[in-house]
Formats: sequence, C-alpha cells, structure tokens
Amino acid sequence: MDRRIKKTRRAIFKAFLTMVKDKPVNKISVSELTELADINRKTFYLHFSDIFELEELIIKKFTEKTEDLKEYFSVSNLSMSDGKFVDVIFDKLNSVSSKFKGVTHTEFFHNLLREALENLRRKLIEEYVERGGKNIRKLSYSYTFISSGITELFLDWVNAETLDDKQIIKDLLNDLIDFEYLSQIAI
Repeated sequence: MDRRIKKTRRAIFKAFLTMVKDKPVNKISVSELTELADINRKTFYLHFSDIFELEELIIKKFTEKTEDLKEYFSVSNLSMSDGKFVDVIFDKLNSVSSKFKGVTHTEFFHNLLREALENLRRKLIEEYVERGGKNIRKLSYSYTFISSGITELFLDWVNAETLDDKQIIKDLLNDLIDFEYLSQIAI
C-alpha cells in the first residue's frame, strides 16, 4: 500500500478513535471526522463509503489480530489446568486493547471486543465439527459463556479507576472456569 494511503488511513483511524471517545458511532459525521483528520470529504470517500464501513474495517483488523487466540481456545487445549489458557487470552486482549487507550469504556470498543470473540467462537465450533465433534450445542454455549465472562471481566478491569493486579484477575478466571467439564463435553 502506498505511503500516502497509509498516512491518510492512519489519520482517519486516529480521528475516528478520538471521536468515538465522546460520542456513539452513529453520531459521528464525515464532516467532523474529516476536519479532525485534516483531510477533505472527497478523500474520505475514496477510502470509505461511510462511517460504518470505517467502523467495520477497524473491527475486522482487530478481529484478525485476535485470531491467533484460536490455538489456545481450541478443544484440545481446554484441559489446560496450569493457567496458561487464561493467561494467553487475557494477555492478548490486554496487548491488542492497548492500541485503543481512552476508548475502552465506549460502546464501540465493547462491540469490537464482542465481535472478535464471537468470530473466534464460530471458528472454534467449525474446527470442532470438522473433527467430528458431537456436543456442538453444549460446546457452543460453553464458549459463549466463557468468552462473555472473560470479555466483561476484562472490560471491568481495564476501565477500573485503579487496576487490580493482573494476576488476581487471571487467578479469578482460572478458578471460575471448569476446564474439566469443558474437556469432557469436547469429546
């Protein structure tokens, strides 16, 4: 990709993330965004058809960055009892989320995180079905429960005024998730 295109997109992304701190995505206008990004409207429309296409691209990029979690969330790794499962997921979310400082409290970020984990859940269920798994519904519900729990706890932790030690949160998650049950239904 051309350097000028990268620079323009970076300015658009930065302006979007700045604006989403204070208002919902559906209230952001192209005019406001282009003014903040210091580009003209035509330039914006060369890259995106509207604000929602921009939002979709940001979600897609975030989702791609979390897809490597699949190997840790896979059926074969559910029996990990050494805490690595939660450590890897939590650390990855923390690492990727660091690029979204200041917006982790927003509806946009919550949707971003949920979409990434939902995409991950779908891919894991597909993998399980391909391997001949039989308890699809139970496993799907379990993944939904775990990813929702991890997401909400992570968001609470990230948005807290004073952050508890990360290890306290990881230990809590390890205590709450019944890995033995999950490995039994994943057969």
